[in-house]
Amino acid sequence: MMKRIGWGCFWVLTSLLALLVFGTLLSTIGNSFIRGTPTKPVDLVTAPDSALTPHGNIADTFALLSNETTVRRDTLEKEIKGNVILWRLPVLDVSADEDQLTIETLSDSDTVGISCTVDFPSPDDLERAAKLHRGDLVTCKGLVEGRRLFGGLNISPAIIIWD
Repeated sequence: MMKRIGWGCFWVLTSLLALLVFGTLLSTIGNSFIRGTPTKPVDLVTAPDSALTPHGNIADTFALLSNETTVRRDTLEKEIKGNVILWRLPVLDVSADEDQLTIETLSDSDTVGISCTVDFPSPDDLERAAKLHRGDLVTCKGLVEGRRLFGGLNISPAIIIWD
Protein backbone atom coordinates (compact mmCIF):
# COMPACT_ATOMS: atom_id res chain seq x y z
CA MET A 1 0.00 0.00 0.00
CA MET A 2 2.78 2.44 0.92
CA LYS A 3 4.67 1.68 -2.33
CA ARG A 4 1.56 2.57 -4.36
CA ILE A 5 1.20 5.93 -2.63
CA GLY A 6 4.93 6.63 -3.10
CA TRP A 7 4.82 5.87 -6.84
CA GLY A 8 1.61 7.89 -7.18
CA CYS A 9 3.26 10.92 -5.63
CA PHE A 10 6.32 10.42 -7.83
CA TRP A 11 4.21 10.47 -11.01
CA VAL A 12 2.15 13.44 -9.89
CA LEU A 13 5.28 15.46 -9.09
CA THR A 14 6.96 14.38 -12.33
CA SER A 15 3.89 15.39 -14.34
CA LEU A 16 3.72 18.78 -12.62
CA LEU A 17 7.42 19.39 -13.29
CA ALA A 18 6.99 18.41 -16.95
CA LEU A 19 4.03 20.80 -17.28
CA LEU A 20 6.05 23.60 -15.69
CA VAL A 21 8.98 23.05 -18.08
CA PHE A 22 6.66 22.78 -21.10
CA GLY A 23 4.79 25.95 -20.09
CA THR A 24 8.03 27.88 -19.66
CA LEU A 25 9.31 26.77 -23.06
CA LEU A 26 6.00 27.56 -24.76
CA SER A 27 5.91 30.99 -23.14
CA THR A 28 9.47 31.77 -24.22
CA ILE A 29 8.92 30.61 -27.79
CA GLY A 30 5.49 32.25 -27.99
CA ASN A 31 6.78 35.61 -26.78
CA SER A 32 9.41 35.69 -29.52
CA PHE A 33 6.63 35.26 -32.10
CA ILE A 34 4.20 37.58 -30.36
CA ARG A 35 6.29 40.57 -29.26
CA GLY A 36 9.02 40.61 -31.92
CA THR A 37 11.87 43.08 -31.63
CA PRO A 38 11.59 46.64 -30.38
CA THR A 39 11.23 49.42 -32.95
CA LYS A 40 12.10 53.13 -32.97
CA PRO A 41 9.51 55.43 -31.39
CA VAL A 42 7.00 56.81 -33.90
CA ASP A 43 4.50 59.64 -33.49
CA LEU A 44 1.48 57.68 -34.64
CA VAL A 45 -0.78 60.73 -34.71
CA THR A 46 1.24 62.39 -37.48
CA ALA A 47 2.89 59.35 -39.10
CA PRO A 48 1.61 58.66 -42.63
CA ASP A 49 0.04 55.25 -43.07
CA SER A 50 1.30 52.79 -45.66
CA ALA A 51 -0.67 51.42 -48.59
CA LEU A 52 -1.00 48.01 -46.92
CA THR A 53 -4.51 46.61 -46.66
CA PRO A 54 -5.84 43.80 -44.45
CA HIS A 55 -7.15 41.99 -47.53
CA GLY A 56 -5.77 39.85 -50.33
CA ASN A 57 -2.20 38.62 -50.08
CA ILE A 58 -1.74 39.65 -46.44
CA ALA A 59 -4.97 37.91 -45.41
CA ASP A 60 -4.07 34.78 -47.40
CA THR A 61 -0.55 34.59 -45.99
CA PHE A 62 -1.29 35.24 -42.31
CA ALA A 63 -4.56 33.30 -41.97
CA LEU A 64 -4.65 30.64 -39.26
CA LEU A 65 -4.92 27.81 -41.80
CA SER A 66 -2.87 29.48 -44.53
CA ASN A 67 -1.64 27.44 -47.47
CA GLU A 68 1.58 29.46 -47.50
CA THR A 69 4.89 28.03 -46.36
CA THR A 70 6.81 29.28 -43.35
CA VAL A 71 9.43 30.75 -45.69
CA ARG A 72 6.75 32.73 -47.53
CA ARG A 73 5.23 33.98 -44.24
CA ASP A 74 8.68 34.95 -42.95
CA THR A 75 9.48 36.84 -46.16
CA LEU A 76 6.22 38.80 -46.18
CA GLU A 77 6.51 39.51 -42.45
CA LYS A 78 9.95 41.07 -43.00
CA GLU A 79 8.54 43.18 -45.86
CA ILE A 80 5.65 44.63 -43.86
CA LYS A 81 7.16 44.81 -40.37
CA GLY A 82 7.54 48.41 -39.18
CA ASN A 83 4.96 49.79 -41.63
CA VAL A 84 2.26 52.05 -40.20
CA ILE A 85 -1.24 50.73 -40.90
CA LEU A 86 -4.59 52.47 -40.58
CA TRP A 87 -7.28 49.79 -40.74
CA ARG A 88 -10.96 49.80 -39.78
CA LEU A 89 -11.97 46.28 -38.73
CA PRO A 90 -14.72 44.53 -36.73
CA VAL A 91 -14.05 43.83 -33.04
CA LEU A 92 -13.66 40.24 -31.83
CA ASP A 93 -12.58 40.91 -28.24
CA VAL A 94 -11.28 43.65 -25.96
CA SER A 95 -8.99 43.30 -22.96
CA ALA A 96 -7.72 46.19 -20.88
CA ASP A 97 -6.02 47.33 -17.72
CA GLU A 98 -4.41 50.63 -16.76
CA ASP A 99 -1.20 49.78 -18.65
CA GLN A 100 -2.50 48.25 -21.86
CA LEU A 101 -5.57 48.08 -24.08
CA THR A 102 -5.74 45.29 -26.65
CA ILE A 103 -8.43 45.01 -29.29
CA GLU A 104 -8.56 41.77 -31.25
CA THR A 105 -10.35 41.93 -34.58
CA LEU A 106 -12.31 39.37 -36.53
CA SER A 107 -10.78 37.70 -39.54
CA ASP A 108 -12.43 35.98 -42.48
CA SER A 109 -11.36 34.46 -45.78
CA ASP A 110 -10.41 37.88 -47.19
CA THR A 111 -9.45 39.90 -44.08
CA VAL A 112 -6.56 39.35 -41.70
CA GLY A 113 -7.27 39.63 -37.99
CA ILE A 114 -5.09 41.89 -35.86
CA SER A 115 -4.21 42.39 -32.25
CA CYS A 116 -4.10 46.18 -31.81
CA THR A 117 -2.22 47.06 -28.60
CA VAL A 118 -2.30 50.54 -27.06
CA ASP A 119 0.28 51.02 -24.31
CA PHE A 120 -0.77 53.27 -21.42
CA PRO A 121 -4.26 54.06 -22.77
CA SER A 122 -6.02 57.22 -21.65
CA PRO A 123 -9.06 57.00 -19.37
CA ASP A 124 -11.13 58.01 -22.41
CA ASP A 125 -9.70 55.08 -24.42
CA LEU A 126 -10.55 52.66 -21.61
CA GLU A 127 -14.07 54.05 -21.23
CA ARG A 128 -14.80 53.84 -24.97
CA ALA A 129 -13.28 50.36 -25.25
CA ALA A 130 -15.53 49.13 -22.44
CA LYS A 131 -18.55 50.04 -24.59
CA LEU A 132 -17.42 48.04 -27.64
CA HIS A 133 -19.32 44.93 -28.71
CA ARG A 134 -18.30 42.08 -30.97
CA GLY A 135 -18.71 43.20 -34.56
CA ASP A 136 -18.41 46.96 -33.86
CA LEU A 137 -16.00 48.65 -36.25
CA VAL A 138 -12.84 50.15 -34.76
CA THR A 139 -10.00 52.03 -36.44
CA CYS A 140 -6.49 51.03 -35.40
CA LYS A 141 -3.37 52.95 -36.41
CA GLY A 142 -0.04 51.48 -35.50
CA LEU A 143 3.14 49.67 -36.44
CA VAL A 144 3.09 46.15 -37.82
CA GLU A 145 5.11 44.34 -35.17
CA GLY A 146 4.92 40.87 -36.66
CA ARG A 147 2.66 37.89 -36.94
CA ARG A 148 0.66 36.28 -34.18
CA LEU A 149 1.31 32.71 -33.17
CA PHE A 150 -2.15 31.52 -34.25
CA GLY A 151 -2.75 33.64 -37.36
CA GLY A 152 -3.08 37.36 -37.89
CA LEU A 153 -0.80 40.29 -37.13
CA ASN A 154 0.33 42.16 -34.03
CA ILE A 155 0.00 45.93 -34.27
CA SER A 156 1.99 47.66 -31.54
CA PRO A 157 2.48 50.38 -30.56
CA ALA A 158 -0.91 51.57 -31.69
CA ILE A 159 -3.60 54.18 -31.18
CA ILE A 160 -7.34 53.88 -31.63
CA ILE A 161 -9.02 56.52 -33.74
CA TRP A 162 -12.48 56.91 -32.28
CA ASP A 163 -15.40 58.07 -34.42
